[in-house]
Amino acid sequence: MRSHSRWLQCSASNALVAGLGLLLAALVAGCSGGPSASQITPWRDGINAVREQSDAAFAATNLLARDNQLAYAITQPTLQEQLFRPALDGESIRRWDGALDVLSSYAAGVATLVDTSNATKTGTIAASLAEQIAMQARSTLFQARPGLSSAIAKVGEALARAQAQSQAQAILADADPAVQELLAALRETIAQSDAEGTTTGVIATVSANWGLRLAELQARYLEPGADRAEIASTYADALARRDAAISTLVGVQRSLDSLALAHAQLARGQVVDTTTLLAQIREYAALARDVLKDLQPAPQ
Repeated sequence: MRSHSRWLQCSASNALVAGLGLLLAALVAGCSGGPSASQITPWRDGINAVREQSDAAFAATNLLARDNQLAYAITQPTLQEQLFRPALDGESIRRWDGALDVLSSYAAGVATLVDTSNATKTGTIAASLAEQIAMQARSTLFQARPGLSSAIAKVGEALARAQAQSQAQAILADADPAVQELLAALRETIAQSDAEGTTTGVIATVSANWGLRLAELQARYLEPGADRAEIASTYADALARRDAAISTLVGVQRSLDSLALAHAQLARGQVVDTTTLLAQIREYAALARDVLKDLQPAPQ
């Protein structure tokens, strides 16, 4: 076993659609000054890398849950579908990906604003972006997460104000509070503590699933005639795999934090090493894929 040191339906809001229309007007007008496309594009690529990272981390979460469900199912008198529900259902994952799509489309719009080489084709680019965001706006995916929906709406409202601005930095600065709120909402789906100190989110789900597996090993260890050496070794291996699985989710949080910091710095007009940022996120994504591979059964 290799060791490694290293969770979202109201429509995306009419404000997002209105904001898009006004953003398109800004696209036609063009933009000068502030961050360049060479910095904004890697930030957008970082959003896409976080998708890859979270895909692997969430797949590992569901694979672990399935293993524990199988162990529990064999103790039941009958097989029932509810015994095999994924820890993260498809709708929750689509909601997460949808929020990342909004951030990616936002960054694409700003990158278009600052890339003068696109001056003769902004209409085509704008139309494509409009179609993508309109599809999001018609979605009912975010109704179960009003906080997330609100954050998305605020990104749209910030873009709606972009028509009166001529510099990318001004647009980034105006949108930054909404972008920070949306990234924070995504971060809290991974782990969030309430006033009582109870942690909720994907990490809590992973911890609960590993707790079930560890409890089963502890019970076997106390059985008469148990091979305690083998069980202890399996227990230690399970602890390491639990920690690696949780580490992949913490890595997703760190990537979101890095994106939030980089956006805030761009909004202040600071030069940001977005290339290094992207490399770090891709490294986290590779580690998440490694953990997923470790959790998958060996080929027969």
